[in-house]
Amino acid sequence: MSVHVCYTLCVDGRRQCIRTHPDGTKHYYVGTATTGMRLIKKMIPVECHIEWWHYTGECGLERLVRVDGFSNTDPPSSPTYSTHYEGEKGCEHIVREESHHDGLVYFLTGGKGKESYVRCVQDGDTCLFEDGRMTRKVFKNGEVAFVGDGERVIRREFPNGVTEFYEGPRNAERLVHGRFPNGVKMFFEGPRDSERHVRTEFPDGVPEFYVGVRNAERLVRLEYSPLPCMMPLRRPKGKATMLRAAIAKKHTRVCKRLRRMR
Repeated sequence: MSVHVCYTLCVDGRRQCIRTHPDGTKHYYVGTATTGMRLIKKMIPVECHIEWWHYTGECGLERLVRVDGFSNTDPPSSPTYSTHYEGEKGCEHIVREESHHDGLVYFLTGGKGKESYVRCVQDGDTCLFEDGRMTRKVFKNGEVAFVGDGERVIRREFPNGVTEFYEGPRNAERLVHGRFPNGVKMFFEGPRDSERHVRTEFPDGVPEFYVGVRNAERLVRLEYSPLPCMMPLRRPKGKATMLRAAIAKKHTRVCKRLRRMR
């Protein structure tokens, strides 16, 4: 089958040429006898959607600037995605990708065929990339999540100065350690969404140990420097034991406040 060519006359005196190829692709040209016919866009069927490729530049120097994708079931006025390009003819490289149905926007750097992501933005949250790999996500509330190999979260930093550390594969990261601005450290055990508080360490060297399920942990031992001691919180007898129990009670209140900060 041969290429079908159709010419029409525009209202401004220019001619428009539409070249329809056997595979359904259409090339649109506009121009005059003096300026020549320059390519302005292409319509390319791609599986279950259609792409419109937009060009700018004089005849013979047309360069690709944008590709809009449309679903076959959507009206032609609502593209589902757009890809933006920069660079001279033959060297156009992607600088931005937009997904219109969810508002996700990717920004890229690098020459043609070597583009890599540098950041993406969605609903005020920003993901940052290095060498094409996501390294951290900055949320609009000020929280920052640091990402390791396999896009798994390894650390979170909050605006109030609290830092959380995680272990485990992607989508199964579990909280193992938390640090507070005042130097207090909290340690956790258990699978994701079931992490239980097992130990707290204070800047003065006093550790506390806890048992129990998540959100129902109870203090069972306090090692108080400089004389470490095992301290069950039951049946205090004698002034010394009562003093230790009072100290433990105080630290229990502190830990409850810290857990509310999580």
